[in-house]
Amino acid sequence: MVKRKRNRRIYIFDNLKFILMALVVVGHFADAGIAVSETYRSLFVFIYSFHMPLFLYLSGLFHKNSGILRKVITFITLGYLSKLLIYVSRLLLGFDATFYFFKDGSLPWYMFVLAMFIGTSYLLRNTDKRIVLGVSFVLPLILGYFSGIGDFLYLSRFFVFYPFYLLGEMTPEIVLINLNKMKAVKLISAAVIVIWFIICLTQAETVYPLRYLFTGRNPFVLLEDFKVWGFFWRIVCYLITSLVSLAVICVVPRKKIPYITDFGKKTLQVYFWQTTFLLIFRRLGVHTWLIETAVGRWVWIIMGLLVAVLLSTKYFSFPTKQVSALCAKIKK
Repeated sequence: MVKRKRNRRIYIFDNLKFILMALVVVGHFADAGIAVSETYRSLFVFIYSFHMPLFLYLSGLFHKNSGILRKVITFITLGYLSKLLIYVSRLLLGFDATFYFFKDGSLPWYMFVLAMFIGTSYLLRNTDKRIVLGVSFVLPLILGYFSGIGDFLYLSRFFVFYPFYLLGEMTPEIVLINLNKMKAVKLISAAVIVIWFIICLTQAETVYPLRYLFTGRNPFVLLEDFKVWGFFWRIVCYLITSLVSLAVICVVPRKKIPYITDFGKKTLQVYFWQTTFLLIFRRLGVHTWLIETAVGRWVWIIMGLLVAVLLSTKYFSFPTKQVSALCAKIKK
């Protein structure tokens, strides 16, 4: 009985992790064409409204106050290796390249922020999580008015996304599993996702400015649309993210799906390599001619999905697998 429950839980969350990682890749592919495509702008906002917060929520869901030093060192190491890979890739492909040690606006931020979340939750392990959650929710509403809270030390994303990680810690897994089993909840959840997607699609110009809040990296004071009422719109974004994220959890299949479930265990390697592939396509000019036509724009998005699948194979497990194995020797 215990084994069946454990497997069922793994299937749900592994399926969800692959879906989210595929959306990460598709979101970055769509970002390459938002200047010429309103559909891409809609897709970008839809994806960014929930994919990274939900990823961090899942990380919090499986947080354990053991092996903290090992986990922190693993993610910091992978973060710097990711920075180095992107830097070298940009140099070799003829793009402008700058290596920043203590800030980043591109993908490596996730590794560092996750390491910070793990360490922070461990340090606050004996503090009432309800109080921490309240404080962590209010802080981004205030700190958004300080221009210095941005990419440096990943502070903006740390403060904006920590409530989701903490909520994950506070959520019993069985609650999500039980919600996922309820047909009525599934129907409502599907409706929520569809409605939000339609809003993004039909009201692209209205919702697109929210991308600067959904990404978590931009202070209000640097955004013309949010200088005054940034705290209010941050709350709106939190509500949208929470509602859509819960809906996505509730519609994900519980059963093992061929390839998808296994790929869900390898999302870190996809995250690590995806930028290099996107840079290669950009250097070849593939996206430039594809996004000129409606059919080509869909082909470009499908290419993003195929890249997510390709990078989930064993051939791209280096160096994430090796770094994880090496750091596993750290006992603390």
